[in-house]
Formats: sequence, structure tokens, C-alpha cells
Amino acid sequence: MKKISIAEIDATTKDNVFTRYRQLLEQELATKFDTDTWQRILDLAILTGVRMLLWNKAMNVQKNVAGAKEEWDWWVNKIHDCNQKYFLS
Repeated sequence: MKKISIAEIDATTKDNVFTRYRQLLEQELATKFDTDTWQRILDLAILTGVRMLLWNKAMNVQKNVAGAKEEWDWWVNKIHDCNQKYFLS
């Protein structure tokens, strides 16, 4: 199995994973999520991921790991988006 570096997992790839996960979840549950509900599910996943993973992302930036800054920026942008939607509105 080919090991994938952080640099290879860009926002497009993450979006593709989210889309595929939604398809499989909807198929398994035999239901469809409306766009707003799905976005809230994704936002909750982002905020949960931040609590679990952001410290590690920061450490990778500090260590100058290849692709770490881009990964950090992706997470920070998602946090900013959630903050705008739920806390500043």
C-alpha cells in the first residue's frame, strides 16, 4: 500500500472524501440529507477534529513537515468558517 504524505491530501481530496462518505452514509441509512443538515454534520466533524487534532497540526508546522502549513491553513479556514456561521452571526 502506498503511503500518502500530508501534502497529497489537499482540500479537493478532503471534499471528495466527504462526498463519498455522504453517499455511503445515505445509502446505509436509506435516507437523504438536505444540504443544510449535511453542512451542519460536516461543521460538527470539523470542530470535533479540531479538538482532537489541531495540536498535532501545529507541531507538524513547527517541525517544518512537508505540507504541514497547507494542512494547518485548511483547518484554520474551516474553523473561521464555523466561527462566522455559528458564533458571530
